[in-house]
Amino acid sequence: MQLVIGVILLALSIFLFFINSPAIGGFVFFIALGVLRGYRRGKYFHLLGGRSSDGDCCS
Repeated sequence: MQLVIGVILLALSIFLFFINSPAIGGFVFFIALGVLRGYRRGKYFHLLGGRSSDGDCCS
């Protein structure tokens, strides 16, 4: 369901770019990317931060 919501928001943002609302389209695009990235990481919404906190990065 989260994947469907993310794709719908992405399509809505592209539509808003075409009807001359780039500010609203950019905001919706930003939210859609957060939803889709959260789907990949197993969360509802994940937009900021790129490293995991499990300590396997830099010992």
